Amino acid sequence: MKTENEQQMLAIANDYQDYVMQEATKSINAKLPYTIIAYSFEDKSITYRFKTEEWMQNPYGSVHGGLIATMIDLALGVTTRALCGNFTPTINLSLCYLRPVPANSGLIIKTTANRVGGTFIQITADCFVEGSDDICTTASAAFFCNKKLTYRNKPVENNE
Repeated sequence: MKTENEQQMLAIANDYQDYVMQEATKSINAKLPYTIIAYSFEDKSITYRFKTEEWMQNPYGSVHGGLIATMIDLALGVTTRALCGNFTPTINLSLCYLRPVPANSGLIIKTTANRVGGTFIQITADCFVEGSDDICTTASAAFFCNKKLTYRNKPVENNE
């Protein structure tokens, strides 16, 4: 059974995607829909599945690194938003590309917040081509988080 915090975390993450798909339809995020396949408030993690498509290819037939970075930034941002309850802008993002990602595959991105502080969230991601255990990209980032903010006019508990 999922805890109330996990249910709130999932609701915030899903609410953000609903907003993008219904109201921010011209944004790059609307072109990168995801499915949440696992989540844990205790572990401060969410795992996403993004479908890669042919239009995302670079000239060599794999997914363009800039689009992989965008998917990772989106996944990290949704996770930090779900933990903080507010818009959480990216402060920095560092990527390491280890293997190519084929177009027309699934990209699995597992995000884990290593520290949720009063102002910053430090978070990492490991990415896999669906069906493989080999990491194709790693990322680490910092996001701004103001714990005093609310989500939809309700205080958000932030478990440190």
